[in-house]
Amino acid sequence: EKLNVVLGSTVPKLASFDNDQKAKIYLKKLQYLVGGLAVVGLLLMPLADYLLPIVLGVEYIQSIGVFNILLLAQLIFLISLPVHQSIFYYFSQPKFFVIVSLVNLAVMLSLGVYLINQMGVIGAAWAVLISNLLNLAIPLLWVIWKFQKGHQR
Repeated sequence: EKLNVVLGSTVPKLASFDNDQKAKIYLKKLQYLVGGLAVVGLLLMPLADYLLPIVLGVEYIQSIGVFNILLLAQLIFLISLPVHQSIFYYFSQPKFFVIVSLVNLAVMLSLGVYLINQMGVIGAAWAVLISNLLNLAIPLLWVIWKFQKGHQR
């Protein structure tokens, strides 16, 4: 929740940039912030093996693998937030996420059903992870392309 406040406070700044160079510098700083938080999350991930049984009980030991996959998926989502914000507020292209959402829906419906049938609940976690990877990759490639092409405000 506090991260939403921090990232939300970046919106006016990001929307105010009048050239790509300023936007790139600012986005790089944001990416370092969320990247650092993601690294902390990765470093703390092994603690789940010890904390989940203590906090939730030994009957939840089987959920550690699913928890770790979903935590990784959320860390990837966290890393994608500055890219998403740049599309919304610097490039002013929120419609782009209609396409991304449709791709995510297709992945979750097709791959999700397949992986759940093959692997059970861990398959659902893998589908979320793959969907979040696409949710990072597609917008990231688009932003890189827009910056290389040159964006006029």
